[in-house]
Amino acid sequence: MNIIKRLNKFIFRMKCKVYSKVKPIEMNFKLKYFKNSLMVGKGKEEKVIVSLTTIPSRINFMWIVITTLMDQKVKPKKIILWLDTDSFQDNTIPKKLESLQSLGLDIRFCDNIRSHKKYYYTLKEFPNDIIVTVDDDICYPRNFLSKLVDLNVKYPNDILCYRAHEMLFDENKQILPYNSWNSESPGVTGSSFLLVPTGVSGVLYPPNSLAPEVLNKEELLKLAPFCDDIWLKVMGIKQGTKVRKVNRYSKHFPIINETQKETLSTINVYKNNNDIELERLINKYNLNLAKLK
Repeated sequence: MNIIKRLNKFIFRMKCKVYSKVKPIEMNFKLKYFKNSLMVGKGKEEKVIVSLTTIPSRINFMWIVITTLMDQKVKPKKIILWLDTDSFQDNTIPKKLESLQSLGLDIRFCDNIRSHKKYYYTLKEFPNDIIVTVDDDICYPRNFLSKLVDLNVKYPNDILCYRAHEMLFDENKQILPYNSWNSESPGVTGSSFLLVPTGVSGVLYPPNSLAPEVLNKEELLKLAPFCDDIWLKVMGIKQGTKVRKVNRYSKHFPIINETQKETLSTINVYKNNNDIELERLINKYNLNLAKLK
């Protein structure tokens, strides 16, 4: 099994290297010759808002991510990029990214609430819309949004994702550490409270799928300042919302290699911060996760 995992990781790294070289060329070509096909916000799109944020070390690569989100078979109503005023001003936005505003990209400035910027302000302003959160270091395929939207029609109350881990428990019904969960939940199908979406490959949140507490800025910064995935999962549990994957097996879309100098996984996974913040949330909201089984 270890050999297979190492082989899969090697294949994924090679795939990312290829995408990192080819995708910018492809997107440049489309921006030059097929701008109209990339436009969003024309009024004919799905009632879906794509929401994301970024950090200074990745800002020069954001145009690639955004262009792949514009180059979708199913167009979103909006694509909103949230930038915190501690890190960005109007004059710090790269020209190539700034130029995407004419194609429908909505760049907005906000307070710095770390990775929670990805969803917080969009959810607050558009509570009745479907919100799809995405990461700032991924090349998204052209059918990324259409598959989520199609599945939402069938399961309108579920939180939907391409990649999720499955929570596991010991014989005493105590939750196991994050790194001991069923990673990427291979073969797990159906709706489940035990699936924890990872934002990297995108997550669809229907209206009212998260508890109102999700917008309690003071609590989220105190309890889960770095783990937005864990905070959102607990808010889904509190609201009684299950999670469903698009496919039987999780998908991790290709990474833009140059964006990996600074990542949250260093803190959350390798330093066990996911476990620390999840324990805080369990204690705060008196959760018995074992009952979810």
